[in-house]
Amino acid sequence: MPRHGSLIALPLAALVVWALPPTAVAQEAKRDAAQAEVSAAKRYVPPDQDAFPLVREEAAYPAFMALFGIEGDCQTTFELTPEGTATDITITCVDTAGNPAPGFEGAALEALRKFKFSPKIVNGEPVRRENVIQTFMFRLHRPLASPRQGR
Repeated sequence: MPRHGSLIALPLAALVVWALPPTAVAQEAKRDAAQAEVSAAKRYVPPDQDAFPLVREEAAYPAFMALFGIEGDCQTTFELTPEGTATDITITCVDTAGNPAPGFEGAALEALRKFKFSPKIVNGEPVRRENVIQTFMFRLHRPLASPRQGR
C-alpha cells in the first residue's frame, strides 16, 4: 500500500466501520435485520384454503313436524361470497322414507343464515366458492326402552 506521510491508505469502508463504536455497528445490523423481516412479511402469501364454517347453528325442529312425528333431512346447496356470506341457496328436504318434506325448509334456511363462514382463499385473496353443501338432520329424541322388571 502506498504511504502518505504517517497515514496508511485504507479503503473508505474500513474507515467507516473503524470510526463507528462497536455498539453502533451492532445496532445497525439489528436494524437491517428487522427491515429484512418486515420486507419478508409483506411478501408472505397465506396458503390456499377452502371455505369452512366459523359458527354453526343447529336448526330448530319445526313444531308441526314434531307433532306428527316426522323426521327428515335437508340438504342445502349454496355459494359463498369472498366475504363468507351464503348466497344462491337451494334446499331439498325429505323425510326418512325419502318423500318430500317441505316443512323442514324454513328451519334449515333460518339456521344456515346464522352460519358464519371463512371464505375460500386462493393466492392470498378471498374468492367465491361454489357448490357448498350443508346437511341438517331432524331427529326426534325418543326415550330409551326401560329394562323389563322381574315378573
